[in-house]
This record gives sequence, C-alpha cells and structure tokens, in this order.
Amino acid sequence: GENSEEMKELFQPLIQGILELAMRQYTAASENGHPPSDFVLTGGFARNSWATTYLFSEVQKLVPRMKCTTEVA
Repeated sequence: GENSEEMKELFQPLIQGILELAMRQYTAASENGHPPSDFVLTGGFARNSWATTYLFSEVQKLVPRMKCTTEVA
C-alpha cells in the first residue's frame, strides 16, 4: 500500500506549487467579480488518488465551498 508520509514527502513541493498557482488565479478572478466555484485537476497528476485527495482537502481548507473534480482523458 501507499505510505502516507512517503507520499506526502514526494508530492508536497508539487502540491504547494499547485495551491499557490490556484490561489493566485482564484484571487485575481475574485477581484474581477468572478470568483471560481470549481477546481478541476487534469492530466497525469489527476490519476494519483492519494495526491488528488490530499490536494483537494488543502484546496477546501482555503476555499471551503470549492467543488473539486478531476478530468482524465
């Protein structure tokens, strides 16, 4: 199985970068009167269930009403 601490250590820098980018976009859109209601994660990263669960929990700590989904081709 996946060791949560190992997964966190592996993905933390990437997750932190995604959170920073998402919050910059959220703030900019909100300041323009269009606060986003959805956070959609795409691509290969979206295939990792541990990483998406952790990322979505962090997003919802920052924006509690944000709807989080994945879109994988």
